[in-house]
Amino acid sequence: MYNSIKSSEDIQYFLENVNSLHDGYIIGVQYVNNGISKIYKAVKSDGTNSVIKHLRLPIDSNRAMELVNRGKISTVNDSINYYVNVMNQEINILSALNSSPYILRMYDAIQNNNGNQSDFYIIMENAVDINQYFANNGFSESDVVKLGIDICSALEACKGINVIHNDIKLSNIFYDGYNFKLGDFGSSTYGSDNNLVYFGTPNYLSPEVCFKYIIYHRNKLVVKVLQ
Repeated sequence: MYNSIKSSEDIQYFLENVNSLHDGYIIGVQYVNNGISKIYKAVKSDGTNSVIKHLRLPIDSNRAMELVNRGKISTVNDSINYYVNVMNQEINILSALNSSPYILRMYDAIQNNNGNQSDFYIIMENAVDINQYFANNGFSESDVVKLGIDICSALEACKGINVIHNDIKLSNIFYDGYNFKLGDFGSSTYGSDNNLVYFGTPNYLSPEVCFKYIIYHRNKLVVKVLQ
């Protein structure tokens, strides 16, 4: 859910750097800090509601060191190329899945370079997250059935282009008034079961990923979850 956190500096930066490239977005003052990304509410001049995911590079050195410790990169300086590849892959995957009614739709993607700083913006449809939807509307038997069918349809679409989501959980499932949809493809990869990403949300990791994580990475948090 969106927190009522106001940051005029962030909003002003967004208005100056996004609307100068893609006119028509009125940015709300509410956002949630989602890991290294920030999520903004927005509305276009034609009345279309959307959310905008913003990632600014380079990331801070502490988060870059986390990637080094997890074996994702060799040095802190590699973090920029790593996240450029991650964001470009997320954009490519969302573009390939955009025709599915069970995947959160991407409207646009923007990369803005300014000297040593690079900003990525992914503009998505605005849908209610599943926790908020069920808190407001309750949880009926028909909802459970539809949720299962819709998310299975989303996974079928992912399989059709050989994509593994890697982070399926309640906060990544949304409702647009018609369908339940799968979102947040930031951890997604192309590949097979032999190309799994060994990180995610501990309470939602599959057993095979957890056991491989313990054997090869000795992640204390995951070990604790399994005990």
